[in-house]
Amino acid sequence: MDGNAKTDQENILTNPDANPAKALLIPKMKHMPVSTMENILKLAESGAKIIFRSKPEAAPGFLAMEESGNQINELWNQLDLREAGQEKICGKGKIILSGDFGKTLEKEGIYREELVDSGLKFVRRSHNGDSFYFLVNHGPNIIDQQIALSSTAKTILVMDPLTSKIGKTNSTQNENQTAFRIRMEPGETLILRTTNLENPNLQDWNFIDKPTDQFEITGLWQLTFDDNGGPETPEDAVLENIAPWTTLEDPNWFVIHFCLKVI
Repeated sequence: MDGNAKTDQENILTNPDANPAKALLIPKMKHMPVSTMENILKLAESGAKIIFRSKPEAAPGFLAMEESGNQINELWNQLDLREAGQEKICGKGKIILSGDFGKTLEKEGIYREELVDSGLKFVRRSHNGDSFYFLVNHGPNIIDQQIALSSTAKTILVMDPLTSKIGKTNSTQNENQTAFRIRMEPGETLILRTTNLENPNLQDWNFIDKPTDQFEITGLWQLTFDDNGGPETPEDAVLENIAPWTTLEDPNWFVIHFCLKVI
């Protein structure tokens, strides 16, 4: 644990530019340096919420195993945490011994991002009170369903980084979440912004339920080459199907050096 970590209104900051964390989760581990344990206790004293999965047994290393083990025990005994579910108020913060991180976080009013259950991957950032989500569908299937974000906001803006299209989507809010419909093709990316600002001039975002009608373009294709493409100009060609012109039979390799015009 970085000794430079600080708390700001019960949030944990590992450095001034880092995103704040609402709690520090300590997974089950056998060894923990004494200095790390001391830093964790100081962090709790300043207002942080610390959740342990189990008690560390000793510090790492064989040189002073017995001594360090005793030190860890002395620090832990100050907390008097013996069973899962118990908690200890430490200064402005608290330390909790948890048997289930998920249930403990919900009890503390800290909710996970349920959108990962849909199969979407995301990165979340906060800026000036708004939350930004970069979503990507890495899976092979279309994702079309209701999802909930762990933030409350009047408006969810949807932005397509490929086309620069921006719109607002219909959403519903409860005490802890904002729910809305999402539809993403395999490989598609979207950016979401949750905000309480009014955006009356933005159009509604429409998710396409089905692809538009497809139709086949039939007929022959006339291929010509620009006369200014090089010292030799390949002959015109008629194609039954569109194909890269570099695949045409050309023993002199003239084709790959010329521009294409499709008429």
